Amino acid sequence: KMATEGAPPDAPSPHPLCGVCSLVCRLGGVGAMAVAVAATPGGVDDGKLLFMENEHYALVDALPYIDTQLGSMEVAQQVKALIDEEMTLFEPRDYLEGLPAPELPLLSGEAFQKEFERIEAGAPFQGVDIYKYTVEEPKGPAAQDHVPWRKAAEGAQLQLEYNRLRLVNLEMLERWGGKAWIAHTAGVRA
Repeated sequence: KMATEGAPPDAPSPHPLCGVCSLVCRLGGVGAMAVAVAATPGGVDDGKLLFMENEHYALVDALPYIDTQLGSMEVAQQVKALIDEEMTLFEPRDYLEGLPAPELPLLSGEAFQKEFERIEAGAPFQGVDIYKYTVEEPKGPAAQDHVPWRKAAEGAQLQLEYNRLRLVNLEMLERWGGKAWIAHTAGVRA
């Protein structure tokens, strides 16, 4: 049971670190608001939210988005010390054990599976092969064969196409970039 329930409206907050949340504390805390939210229609199927599975959820009365003192280093150290002390007093439980495992079809794809196998094997990461982007003329005995020259010509054509596409993208950015940005920001604001 909260210590501030039934306290007069002008009573000071019992929390030394949160002057802003004193009104919420006197009115029953976030736990009281949570009960009101859970009782509203359109809530979770059985009317019980996930955080309400915690035995003492009504005692939670911190408002981190309002309590601005939490940004200072001194307060952060005090809070961390209190949390560390509290963590030694109980056995943490798995709050997700009652929920089904999420379906992650992307992670079960072939590319991800190969990458997971590489990580488990401890093999080093093979970065992007930049050799295929270089164009060099064949030297030595390969200079007399037409196949290496054909590959070099294909590589040069590939580089020319990449550069042409970069130029097209830059031209589109120059012509339409400002208008596209204005349209994007208007959509974000809406």
